[in-house]
Amino acid sequence: MLQDVAAGRDSLDIIVIGDSNAGFPADNGYTVAWNRVMQFGLRVPVYATPLMGGGPTNPSQLTTANNRADGMWSLGVLQAWNANTNAGGSNSGTTYKQMIQSTDTEIVGLRNWLGFNFTNYTVNDTTNKSIFPQGWMSNPAVVEVGQRFTSSFANMITISNQVVAGSNQFGSELAFGTAGTGGHALQYRIVYGTFPTAGSFKPYAFYLGTTGALLRDSSTTSTGGGYGYATKAFNISSFTLAAVGSQPSRVCFTWDGANSATNADQANGPFACLWQSVIRPNFKGYSVSCLNYFGGLTTTQVAEKIEDCDKMLDAYLKEIRERQIGTTAGTAGTGRLLVFLNSGINGTETTTTWPAAAQRIIDRITSRWVLTGGSASNLAFVFTLTHPTTDGAVAWTANRAAVATAANNYAAANGNTYNLAVVDIGQMMTGLVMSRYSMYDSGGQAHLTKVAIPPAAVTTATDGYESIVQSIVSSLLSSV
Repeated sequence: MLQDVAAGRDSLDIIVIGDSNAGFPADNGYTVAWNRVMQFGLRVPVYATPLMGGGPTNPSQLTTANNRADGMWSLGVLQAWNANTNAGGSNSGTTYKQMIQSTDTEIVGLRNWLGFNFTNYTVNDTTNKSIFPQGWMSNPAVVEVGQRFTSSFANMITISNQVVAGSNQFGSELAFGTAGTGGHALQYRIVYGTFPTAGSFKPYAFYLGTTGALLRDSSTTSTGGGYGYATKAFNISSFTLAAVGSQPSRVCFTWDGANSATNADQANGPFACLWQSVIRPNFKGYSVSCLNYFGGLTTTQVAEKIEDCDKMLDAYLKEIRERQIGTTAGTAGTGRLLVFLNSGINGTETTTTWPAAAQRIIDRITSRWVLTGGSASNLAFVFTLTHPTTDGAVAWTANRAAVATAANNYAAANGNTYNLAVVDIGQMMTGLVMSRYSMYDSGGQAHLTKVAIPPAAVTTATDGYESIVQSIVSSLLSSV
């Protein structure tokens, strides 16, 4: 898979799951490291943004509107969202709602149909059963029956072709084009819920900076048809990103109509945005998405969260595959997915708990991947244990060797069956080497260093996560 995507023969989606190292610190970790190695190391072009949720991506923003850019959203990409009960734009008929908090009969009906376990959703710890992590979560945006919602440019995905002060630190390759102004055909994809009662929505693209219209869909999309989910693909044939004053303009995509005064242009309930992304259709490249990032989890708890998201995982995996394949044979990918796990340092991982949890994760993702139309031969797993530590105060220092041996034995017995590779980071670099090159985070050895792109100043620091992923990729490419 890596050889094919590096050579431009196919596409590859990479999903990152794990504990805090999946996104530590401040939206970084292995999610960003995979992006950097694919984009700057192998020079594979980006074909899509990460697959993002419809609402807030961090539990601390449940009641506070916010946005995030770069990092786990990928370079040059920003996602903005309202918070629960936030007022919409001046033309909105109701406030913003989130699926977990809604008590509307049809929204609750969809939630139950999805089978998403919301136990302890207000608790930001390991007793929470849904994919509701400390740094990346899914809480779909909803509009209740008989209501309509539109925001004042607050729910959107934006991409830029250059640095945007206070936001993007780098441009998105999705926006690169002739003379650096853009021009690629793009597609905004919305995985939405369907209901017994029909609502509607109309995707919209516009320029931020001028807030000028780029394209509004020519017709509404109905959300009727009974409980389920479907995907709306909204095509943008071309765009131009020219500077507006001191700030570059950005092209934005939204499901809520962007404060349109026309009711039909707004999201009319019942409506639910489960997942969304922007892609370059019928094009070969890569994309990295974070499915689960939750600090403090053991591998067993990671497995529990994957199992507890039920049909939300189905919708996620189905969309990952379908957006990659495209509509024109031979011009896009074949629907390939690599799942990356890093875990082990939390709790007391043993020689039996890690292999058992790894098997649960593989079983769940494989069964749902195949159930939603994917081929098992197009699915691969790269599992790693937390990096070596030298700090005697960390239990992992003493436990790691035995757990690593058990993980390697598990891979030797099961690797061919599940397209699984267990890569032992400790065989690539020791804790002493990591310490010598300042790869540990200043807050302790449980996490690694982060170096910004582009760096604020000339630095000799080593990005720990990127160094490890580069070693992993090199090892995998050389082993084929």
